[in-house]
Amino acid sequence: MSFLSNSRTSALLMQRSTLVSKKELERNDLMIRGNISALWQTRMLRFSKLTVVNEIENALSFYHMTFLEVIPELMQDLEFAINKQYSTELKKNYQLPNFLRMGSWIGGDRDGNPFVNATTLATAIDKQAITACGYYLKELDALRRELSISIRLVDASPELIALSENSTDQSPHRQDECYRLALSTIYARMLATSKQITVQEDLEADFDAKPYVQAEDLLHDLNIIADSLQQNHGQALIYPRLGKLIKAVDSFGFHLATIDIRQIGRAHV
Repeated sequence: MSFLSNSRTSALLMQRSTLVSKKELERNDLMIRGNISALWQTRMLRFSKLTVVNEIENALSFYHMTFLEVIPELMQDLEFAINKQYSTELKKNYQLPNFLRMGSWIGGDRDGNPFVNATTLATAIDKQAITACGYYLKELDALRRELSISIRLVDASPELIALSENSTDQSPHRQDECYRLALSTIYARMLATSKQITVQEDLEADFDAKPYVQAEDLLHDLNIIADSLQQNHGQALIYPRLGKLIKAVDSFGFHLATIDIRQIGRAHV
């Protein structure tokens, strides 16, 4: 609560410089007063001990707030800078290989914590996969809305056309929007993948959609879209979201992070 109130207060203070009317400034004052009141009336310390599951969820909250967005952006910006600097020497678009792997011990560290066991390890693995898959589904859904390119106006690669033909979207209004159709195919497969590898009973996946066996298969399909855009005057459409999603899948896979497993010493005696 205190973190959210502090973030909102910072945003409201930044917003003040853009406000013009007296009414807007008064409304801004009231919002700031409300957030500060919430901070004053929020206790700083917990009165109950965190469980291992709480620790897992707290750690994963940082992926939502930072890692899933920032790491792919940094990787893409580095690749962009390399291509900009050495475009003449490289003679083609350089693909920066992934050199970053996230790791964690939460849920697998049994050294000194009697509440860490096989169940908590399974929970950590599942929650990490849910976090990664949920992020990919959110970004794929956004891309599906954004990439409205029509093949009546610009060409698409044969691979992209083939991928779009697997879509179950039969709307006559989108049959020339092959990128959207391809992304619908990828989204359906990603949804089936998430349902297969995580414990989420509320997910309603398309029964005809084939889950991805590994993250590299998802990367392959995303690169088909990127390559088609690259070849057909769509380079500017890669950077805003698709490029970062590709880097995210390359960095986090379906597992998000490796989990270090430590066992208390006397268990090996």
